[in-house]
This record gives sequence, structure tokens and C-alpha cells, in this order.
Amino acid sequence: MGFWDYFKAIAVIIGVIAAAFCLTRLLARAGGANARRSGAIRLLGFLPLARDRSVAVVEIGGFAYILGIGAQRVERLDKLAAADLDLKNGVAAPGDFSSCFHAELKARLKRPVDK
Repeated sequence: MGFWDYFKAIAVIIGVIAAAFCLTRLLARAGGANARRSGAIRLLGFLPLARDRSVAVVEIGGFAYILGIGAQRVERLDKLAAADLDLKNGVAAPGDFSSCFHAELKARLKRPVDK
């Protein structure tokens, strides 16, 4: 084989790699935009707890799922009606943990909790 044969083979390999790269970028843009626009799944909140562990709240079809996320698996912790969540413009209402915890505890016990 001569120099030009090697040159053609290398040029074809580079062309195939470039075409594959461009095609994957194009598919990622088209697929990602459609998935984001569909609105079927919406991330409402995310809280990292430790290395490779976190909790997420995801809305799917009128329900809010609280998910425990680990390094090897995702587990459903609870399922709530999306209407039960206190959301303003699709974002959870601000507040510190102690006030939210106190309000939830008060609501569940149905009596005032002394500080």
C-alpha cells in the first residue's frame, strides 16, 4: 500500500468520527428540547444529603413524588397530590427548615405546639 492509500483510510476514519460527533450533538439538541417542552415530568426540588445521596421532589401527572436517590438506585419515599403542595409559580414557598417543620408538626397534631 502506498502513501495515498493510508491517507485515504485516515481521512475516511476522521470523516466518520466527525459525522458521528455532529449527529450525536444534533440528536441531543432535538431530543432534549422535546423532553423539556413536554412537561410530563417536572423537578420541583432537590436536596443533596451526603455523598451520592439526595432527596428530590418530582411532579408527574398531577402527583408529587418524593424520591430518595442513592448511588445505585432511586426509591419512592412518598406520593402526594400536587395540589397539596404549597407552590408559587411552580417553585416551593421559601422558608427555613424550623418554621416549615413547626408548621407541619402543628398541622399534623391538630393542636398548638409550645415553643
